[in-house]
Amino acid sequence: MALVYQAYAPAHFSRCFIKHLIGLPRVLEDSKPLADQVRVIEEMGADLESLCLTFSVDDATTGRSVELVPGGSDKDVTAENVAEYVKLRTEWELEGRFVPVMPHVQKGFYCIVPPDILEAFSRMVTAEELDVMLTGHGINIQDWRQNTEYYGYDENSDIIKWFWDAVEGFTPQELEDLWTFISGSKGVPPGGFGNLTNAAGEAIRFTIAKVTASAAHLPVAHTCGYQLDLAVYDTAEDLAAKLRQAMSHRQGFGLA
Repeated sequence: MALVYQAYAPAHFSRCFIKHLIGLPRVLEDSKPLADQVRVIEEMGADLESLCLTFSVDDATTGRSVELVPGGSDKDVTAENVAEYVKLRTEWELEGRFVPVMPHVQKGFYCIVPPDILEAFSRMVTAEELDVMLTGHGINIQDWRQNTEYYGYDENSDIIKWFWDAVEGFTPQELEDLWTFISGSKGVPPGGFGNLTNAAGEAIRFTIAKVTASAAHLPVAHTCGYQLDLAVYDTAEDLAAKLRQAMSHRQGFGLA
């Protein structure tokens, strides 16, 4: 659904999960926390035993302890067997912990995307590229501004200057909220704002349009056309306040 309708997912999947999903090999660097832990363990040397590690690992998914070898919870990790521990721990983190889950996920996924199509797809994209395709790009204000058109206003209009000043001052969360209000989506298409398309797949530009309305009216978003209607507000502060108020209605009937 995210790929077809560009209804980007609200959260990133882990690189390991994505690689399992499309059948790409997993490596240690796919899990930064694990890679950091392994580096620390390997650098401990003679002090390794102070970490009190055993050949077992806590599974956060089930809340249970998993033994990497029979009797692993009673087998201490030492300088002599640390290489074996790292190997087994890495295999479990990248492979073993996905075993109970992935067959069920893939069974449903294959009902939508046949395995042969998925195999061909996996040869054309990386896990990072697929993540962007599913969740969209982050919001780059310069890119956004360069790919904006105006109707009734121009770049030198006070309202437009005030709008971009307000956007520049927004937090990352406020930027996401504003774009969600405008577009109905949390993400930006791969390639940025220059690649916006409408429901028919036609290229379209984000537009700020001037409307004849009281300055008491809130900005209105037309999500299908990526258009934001702005009245002529009296001050920059008033415009910023109205944007924040409109953003608070970014779900449901607050969207036009």
